[in-house]
Amino acid sequence: VINQNKTKLNTYLVDIGLTNGVDEKLKSGNDEKKVKEWMEYGSWKEDLNWSWNNNLLFSHFYNPITNTSGVGDIWPSSYEWADATNNDWSWIKARDYFYQALTLNTKVQREESLAKAFRGIGHIIHLIEDMAVPAHARGDLHVSDPYESYTNKKISSLQYTSVPFPY
Repeated sequence: VINQNKTKLNTYLVDIGLTNGVDEKLKSGNDEKKVKEWMEYGSWKEDLNWSWNNNLLFSHFYNPITNTSGVGDIWPSSYEWADATNNDWSWIKARDYFYQALTLNTKVQREESLAKAFRGIGHIIHLIEDMAVPAHARGDLHVSDPYESYTNKKISSLQYTSVPFPY
């Protein structure tokens, strides 16, 4: 997703002062990553906090017909989780981090908040991508999904365009 939209992202990022665009390095704590790496890191981390005691195990499902998770409907859907106030990496929190990056007093604080904003965007990107996975839209609990395995193997050759399939 990042590489497919790199030109648009770079234009926006340069406009807000990040002269290297998605390759601009941002420091948060002891970690320093490029903007695109913060987004990739957030996307990767979204799948790592699996637990029966929190929402993360089931909050990656979304049934567009019922507007619910479709998994017992006692857990939030990926749409709801992306916007949940108790989710540290929600769209709400990412926007707050971005606002802080524009308004905090020190460069260190602004840079850390910006890194968190881009990490949060990565978490949200992951949830949006999950909505396109057939098993996630059907509410099928799965450990190893052939669709996800296929797309992971073919990631560099898949075409991500807004042009409809030619079939």
